[in-house]
Amino acid sequence: MAAVLVYSAQSARAQGSIPPPVTVTQSSAAAADGLIFLTPSPLKPVSAGEVSSIGPEIVDSQGRPVWFHPLPAGTIAGDFRVQTYHGKPVLTWAQGAGFQITVPGSNTNYICDTAYNVIATVQAGNGLNADEHEFQLTPQDTALITVYNNVPTDLSALGGSATGVVQEGVVQEIDVATGAVLLEWHSLGHVPISESYVPVPATGPFDYFHINSVSLDTDGNLLISSRHTWTIYKVNRQTGEIMWRLGGKFSDFAMDSGLSFAWQHNAVAVNATTIRIFDNESNGTAILPASRVLWIHHDDTTMTASLAASPVQHPAGLSALAEGSAQALSNGDTFVGWGILGRFSEFNPNGALLVDAALPPGYNCYRSFRMPWTAAPATSPTVTAQYNGDGTTTVHAVWNGATQVASWSILSGESAGSLAVAGSVAWNGLDTSSVIPGQSPTVKVVAYDSTGATLGSSDPVGIPPTFAAPPASQTVATGSTVVFGVTAYGPNPAYQWTLNGSPLSDGAALGATYSGTSGPVLVISGANPATAGNYACVATGPAGASTSVPATLTVVDTADPGRLTNVSARARVGTGANVLIAGYVVGGQQASGTQDLLVRASGPSLASFSVPNILPDPELVLSFISPMRTSSKTVSAWNGSPVIAQAAAAVGAFAWENAASLDSALVQHFHMGTHTAEVLGASGDTGVALAEVYDATPPGTYTPSTPHLVNVSARAVVGTGSDALIAGFVIGGQTAKTVLIRASGPALAGFGIPGSLKDPKVALYGGDTTSSPLASNSGWAGDPAVASAARAVGAFGWTDAQSNDSALLVTLSPGAYTAEVLGQSGDTGVALVEVYEIP
Repeated sequence: MAAVLVYSAQSARAQGSIPPPVTVTQSSAAAADGLIFLTPSPLKPVSAGEVSSIGPEIVDSQGRPVWFHPLPAGTIAGDFRVQTYHGKPVLTWAQGAGFQITVPGSNTNYICDTAYNVIATVQAGNGLNADEHEFQLTPQDTALITVYNNVPTDLSALGGSATGVVQEGVVQEIDVATGAVLLEWHSLGHVPISESYVPVPATGPFDYFHINSVSLDTDGNLLISSRHTWTIYKVNRQTGEIMWRLGGKFSDFAMDSGLSFAWQHNAVAVNATTIRIFDNESNGTAILPASRVLWIHHDDTTMTASLAASPVQHPAGLSALAEGSAQALSNGDTFVGWGILGRFSEFNPNGALLVDAALPPGYNCYRSFRMPWTAAPATSPTVTAQYNGDGTTTVHAVWNGATQVASWSILSGESAGSLAVAGSVAWNGLDTSSVIPGQSPTVKVVAYDSTGATLGSSDPVGIPPTFAAPPASQTVATGSTVVFGVTAYGPNPAYQWTLNGSPLSDGAALGATYSGTSGPVLVISGANPATAGNYACVATGPAGASTSVPATLTVVDTADPGRLTNVSARARVGTGANVLIAGYVVGGQQASGTQDLLVRASGPSLASFSVPNILPDPELVLSFISPMRTSSKTVSAWNGSPVIAQAAAAVGAFAWENAASLDSALVQHFHMGTHTAEVLGASGDTGVALAEVYDATPPGTYTPSTPHLVNVSARAVVGTGSDALIAGFVIGGQTAKTVLIRASGPALAGFGIPGSLKDPKVALYGGDTTSSPLASNSGWAGDPAVASAARAVGAFGWTDAQSNDSALLVTLSPGAYTAEVLGQSGDTGVALVEVYEIP
């Protein structure tokens, strides 16, 4: 019974086993018809632990995949093309662990019909292993294959070992139907090792011959290419005797000047007197500067050889040190595979380049072909879909190997019995995607040809919720609060968190307290070694459930736990109530005493970062509020203070280059309690300024009794574009820390602050705002986890669950982060951004 090759695009996308992309850099309407057949493989071996994204692949003239057969890790393919078997077109390729492998049975040659059923396989006989250099079917339904065979040989006469090993080239002709060996030819005994251009290696087998192609001459005898002797051998198919040598050290033909070739591949008879070869001209050391395709006329009467046509070279002068192929096309063009370079090209009969394309850097392709191929897979189309955050659905229509699909129709609905057309899309490759409106739980796709006739349809499938991103693994200190969060798109998902596969419930467990176990945000208070493990979320919708990739929680005892260290706020400084006010709290559950802080107000120094409209003369007003006392201090230009410069260098702050600048700063001991740093224009001027507070505690001196920053905030007028309110902060220490980030706008109205931002959106970035946000929120929707965290840290309460104030509760690994506040609808106004450390 024939085996059917099945490809799952969903599984392939999930595992990353999709074919490497093909980039077409030049195309032409004059190019030949047909699809392109490739065997991309990485230049470095793929180990058993890596995901394989290689295998025989068919692409169209635009480089779009038509058929792909991903191979097991540690396996590659070669010589993939269309041939004829039993008078019908078939796909053939060689597959195994690699070239020149001598382990018997480790390489197999495959034959597939036009439905992609494997109808036959071929292996070497007589205890040998088929090599991937050649798999050539003959008109007699036999197969010509290449074999590498190791033979113990005394190499002392050539400076090698008396107990050396020679790797010879072998040709076998196999009866495909029975597997019987009909012919076996060995290079040793016919070709002496002295013909090789390769020196004897110090260790390992001596690959003196390196067979890389075998094909039928027009009279039915064999043409064999030996890369390492630079020779094409014509061998009698019946007796195995060499009929003549073309090229190399002992050519039987007188070669015209300029005709010599070196390190060649893919010798094929064009007619009774012409041979075409891919002339590498390099094995890493070039003989000629560029590889080329040669047509060689051989006169078997006068025993002379000459060029039958002008050589074809790439305009870029490509030199392929290994591999390569050249193929005659039906319109007279020549299709060239540049082997190890991972490129392929098409040239017209005058040698002009028509098509040029390439695999990504790091991939090669042993041979490349362009050939007609029409196929209808034995399998049906398949459909997968994912919900998107904007309320739409992305649908993937897949029919691996179907060559006549012109378009897809997409149907969706609440169930398989209520489907309606939701969209259509032109075929755009093996995995054709389209975005349809809405988020119905069931989809189906139908394939049509260019006349509108139906070719096939998928079964209806349900769409489970789609996770935007998996929860992030974390390492935290014992006793910490940990937050795992997910976002699942789709109609009304229900959530359930699990630990090591077992469902969790709210309440005390494992010496900790769990909350949010049936929501998108799981909070673990009092993490300890018993709570360590793999946390995953199961989201269930009308059409089924999805499980997130698990996050691993590691809990450690450490003297250097995660904590807020450096904070900053950038905003446009106005006048009066519209100055920039940065608040910060020095504290700690077991802390006492004071903390060393560096506080800076940057205005002129921002010019080196191309910040527009900077505040020319920033002034700092520092205030301290405690139950015992309130104090205030005004700080003006820093005057190049070496103490401030040294402190800035110690904490990694960007350097102020101009000692005469009007930037302001102070470094001193700060008592535990609430502090504010008000930044304003010393002369009533306005502009963009940056307020910074750095933990200046000497490295390695932190203990649980050392005070540190536990809460920071900034209040300013939020504009648009570069006039956003930006709060930067750093998680220091060796473990992750949970923080609550809030952006208050409407909630400020209760404090009598006029002109508050009506619709603040907060986005969290890693480091700066040039990358995609790690998380964002616009409207907290009464999130109980946010409300609970706010109460725990003493933040003022948000009384309206429907307000547009925004918040994020996240656990973050050590590093630098940026929270940006902007108006969701482009509105402006006063906003307050806060970052709280959650114990």
